[in-house]
Amino acid sequence: MRERDAPQLACNYSPQLVALLRAGRAEVEWIKLSRWDVFAAELVVARSLRPVLLHVLPRAGLRSLDGLPWTWEEMNAATTACGSPHVALHLASRTTDWDRPPSDAQVLKRLVAGTQAFAEKLDVPLLVENVPFYATGDTLLRPPSDPAVISAMCDRTGAGLLLDLAHARIAAHNRGEDVRAYLSALPLDRVREVHICGPAPDRAGVLQDDHREMGEEDYALLDWTLERTHPLVVTLEYGGTGPHFEWRSDLAALERQLTRLRDGRG
Repeated sequence: MRERDAPQLACNYSPQLVALLRAGRAEVEWIKLSRWDVFAAELVVARSLRPVLLHVLPRAGLRSLDGLPWTWEEMNAATTACGSPHVALHLASRTTDWDRPPSDAQVLKRLVAGTQAFAEKLDVPLLVENVPFYATGDTLLRPPSDPAVISAMCDRTGAGLLLDLAHARIAAHNRGEDVRAYLSALPLDRVREVHICGPAPDRAGVLQDDHREMGEEDYALLDWTLERTHPLVVTLEYGGTGPHFEWRSDLAALERQLTRLRDGRG
């Protein structure tokens, strides 16, 4: 990351990150927590080291806000305990959120309503996060991946943008678009946080949101993005806890990435 952009650096919580921080072998300004099921236990460790970014909200296109795993009082207390400057909502709607296939206009209307409902309940600013789109996946993920829809969402709700570059690479590839052209069509002036990691191709060559170690293309895309945005924080989404993430939490790979990002050689 280039010094002139001066975003702060964050990283997923993991035992490996904790070990690096305690040994003085890495430096970040924020630790990101994304598992509500173990939030209390992980917060005790993370908050003793750094302020915490809380990233546990669901998607904007939910059928209903009933049945969330926390109350709004608990969520606002959690953001206060973390010191989190904002929280983010995934800009997504799935077929399971509907009784019958909706039109693109209906999807956008649901996304706006959901985003506004979350924003009204939260004590900190709300960001919307762009999501990946797969050509053979849930077809309702295509409309929210459209830059025009993302821009309209930000305009209609006043939300900032959490720009996930791996998600953008995947969406652009499956939409048949150049990733830089795709990013240029987004509301880059609203970017408050950037997520980075290494997407990886499956056996068919289709990029997957696997949260692997960053490659040269990922560092180059980050540099390009930071020349055009002014985020508060850049978050490395590598490493984590639980079966979904712990297998991709190699300490050496984490240290390599954090050192490169801190030294400005991205």
